[in-house]
Amino acid sequence: MAGMMIFFASVMSLGAMYLIEYGMGVNVHEAIRSNLDPSQTQQILALKVFQVLAGSIGMFLLPAYFFPKAVSSSLKNYVPYRSKVYWPLWLIGVALMIVSNPFNAWLYQINQHLSLPAYLADWEASIRAMEESSAKLTKVLIASNDIPALLLNIFVVALMPAICEELFFRGVLQNYLRIATDNAILAIIISAVIFSAFHGQFYAFLPRVMMGVVLGMAYNYTANIKVPILMHFMNNGLAVVLFYVYKDEPNAAWIDESYTFAWYWVVLSAGATFAGLYFLRPLVVYYIKNRFNKNLG
Repeated sequence: MAGMMIFFASVMSLGAMYLIEYGMGVNVHEAIRSNLDPSQTQQILALKVFQVLAGSIGMFLLPAYFFPKAVSSSLKNYVPYRSKVYWPLWLIGVALMIVSNPFNAWLYQINQHLSLPAYLADWEASIRAMEESSAKLTKVLIASNDIPALLLNIFVVALMPAICEELFFRGVLQNYLRIATDNAILAIIISAVIFSAFHGQFYAFLPRVMMGVVLGMAYNYTANIKVPILMHFMNNGLAVVLFYVYKDEPNAAWIDESYTFAWYWVVLSAGATFAGLYFLRPLVVYYIKNRFNKNLG
């Protein structure tokens, strides 16, 4: 699986760089290294194209499609995406992503205070500098001053990652680990850790693990990939929309990951998140049985 990710990401990266350089006149390496500002629209558009082709499609979608074939199966056997999802399950999934935000923000604060051993101080400083630079670039990339730019950002930052990453991490990887370990919870945790690691942010590792667990539990209990896709899309899409609405207030809650919620919001968020995950399976079972009995009547 890792080999497929490296292969397809490399091939799509080379193809994307060729397309961008000769079709748009932009050198991707120079654009990434440069200190971009919102006025450099062509470079920003080029990086968005690269992100979709090399990142979402090359890194996740193609491996998700071809890995099941490599083990003599097919994507539909790993991801039964045609099954119906009842509307209360959509609402529960979206609600889980929203109510878990203050708790995730608290995990982010905890993560910020984690440090490596003293002999790795130079490496830690370089990691922090890289992540700060990456955060600045991300804010430039998702900045938008009009509706067309906002819609493009939703497509690049919310829709494509939601579909491609969920198909790979929840649909294929989590299912593969569940079969390999014969333990659904262990599969959810491992896939969540790998999900967070692939985002390459040491100082945001814990909240993304938590997000991965929530998405994994939702998929495990509903048995439908559409639910975590919607949850992932709403999480990223809401951030993009709020960043657009509050572009003049960059430190507002829900936009700035470093925003500190009051302790009672964190406690309520954690309680609501774990309660939601605990009661999600019985709610799914109850609702499906209820629908089944109504259909029989």
